[in-house]
Amino acid sequence: MLFLRPPAGVTEAGRLVAISALNGGNPDEDTIPCLRELFLRPKTLPERPVNSIAFDPTNSNRAYVAVGSYDVATPTKPGHIFRTDNILSSSPTWTRVGPPDQPFADMPFNVIAIDPRDPRLVYAGSDNGLWQSNDGGTSWTKIGLGSGLPPASVHDIQINPATNKTVIFTYGRGAFELVR
Repeated sequence: MLFLRPPAGVTEAGRLVAISALNGGNPDEDTIPCLRELFLRPKTLPERPVNSIAFDPTNSNRAYVAVGSYDVATPTKPGHIFRTDNILSSSPTWTRVGPPDQPFADMPFNVIAIDPRDPRLVYAGSDNGLWQSNDGGTSWTKIGLGSGLPPASVHDIQINPATNKTVIFTYGRGAFELVR
């Protein structure tokens, strides 16, 4: 089951949308059009699992997805982080924004999060660590041992603007607070 919170104006404020991954994972007819397009595989996304979606809190037309598996599964559509600037369209266009083509970047990506204090700051968690973009997805940097984060699978990213804390949750290595 995938739970996500859409941006204001897409559904009722504060309502969670749940979509079952069973039986093909196709959403119900009453699901908002952007999610229907996302889960019915628009031609601009690779045919691999969409593990996470994040909506920009300041731009209701922008969203990011984190895609799982490896590029070899869809060699003509590589990439793991995609962005759309027209999510409210009946056919959103997704553009690959990351990670860069470099060693150890072709890994399943599990989670993506946008910092509500600064929507240019986007985090993406993969099977081998954390990636960060300071410019809305144009460029990405791997955050690693130099920042005190071990090379571990990142499965959740929680950002609390009230406490000014960002916490990364890994598989088997614990939770880590990022210092800004």
